[in-house]
Amino acid sequence: MERLDWKKHIEGWPTSLVKFEVDPARTGLVVVDMQRYGCDPPSEKAGLNSSIMEKRPEMAQAWFSSLRETVVPNIGRLLGFFRKNGLPVIYFTLGVELPDGRDAAPILKLRGAFVGKDGRVTRYKGTPEHEVVAALQPREGELVFNKTTMSGFASTGCDQVFR
Repeated sequence: MERLDWKKHIEGWPTSLVKFEVDPARTGLVVVDMQRYGCDPPSEKAGLNSSIMEKRPEMAQAWFSSLRETVVPNIGRLLGFFRKNGLPVIYFTLGVELPDGRDAAPILKLRGAFVGKDGRVTRYKGTPEHEVVAALQPREGELVFNKTTMSGFASTGCDQVFR
């Protein structure tokens, strides 16, 4: 049986690419969950994302390397373009509003999503874990929605702003 070289035939394959026009007057950049908890390697001071480092050090190294070398620089370039052209920039962060975490979504409470190894609640406003990474910090006039669930549409007022 002869094997087909898929690369020669790919142009004829059906795709799910959607063609659309981008209207700059109705376009903005949304930066999601680029916080120190998930993006910075663990440190003694903040204990950032230490669970992945302990359980899967090789995965953690790849994760942090990819963020440092690819993801953050690419988002930084997008931010530069949007800011230079006066286009809206909106951020979503994930964390609880209250230091005791009682405002977390029930499923996230069950998973212990905001509780560190030492039992303290992490990723609430004002903690190092909750901050956006230094290279991507929001500027004055850029909205930051803090979500207490995994969906920004379920636990923030973003819908009103987007409309």
